[in-house]
Amino acid sequence: MQDINNTTNIKHFVLLNRLDTLEKEYKESIFRFNELSNEINSFETNYMQSIQEIENQRNQEHQVIGDNFVTLSKYADGIRKYLEEQEKALAKNNTALADEFISILNAVQYDINEIQLRISNLESKYKQL
Repeated sequence: MQDINNTTNIKHFVLLNRLDTLEKEYKESIFRFNELSNEINSFETNYMQSIQEIENQRNQEHQVIGDNFVTLSKYADGIRKYLEEQEKALAKNNTALADEFISILNAVQYDINEIQLRISNLESKYKQL
């Protein structure tokens, strides 16, 4: 009987440790997601500022240079295309991060459900003893 109690206690302890580990991983994943979200927000802000700066620069150069308008427009268009590509890459990255976060949450939920089931089974066995 003592062996069963010891085994049950050990299994319960292992499950609690696993739950603690999962909680830490979950909190770390939230922290990482928030960090990445902040980086994305910072990039978007810089992107908008860059676009505004480019537009301002283009307007000033157009007024001053005049004859070189076509060249400057191509330059601005090239930068705009680059920034659009960066924006698309950022959107893909956002989607990938969200998918990764959801995957982690699903895995954590699955593990929690498993642990709860095991705990329930252990409690049931313990009550039978």
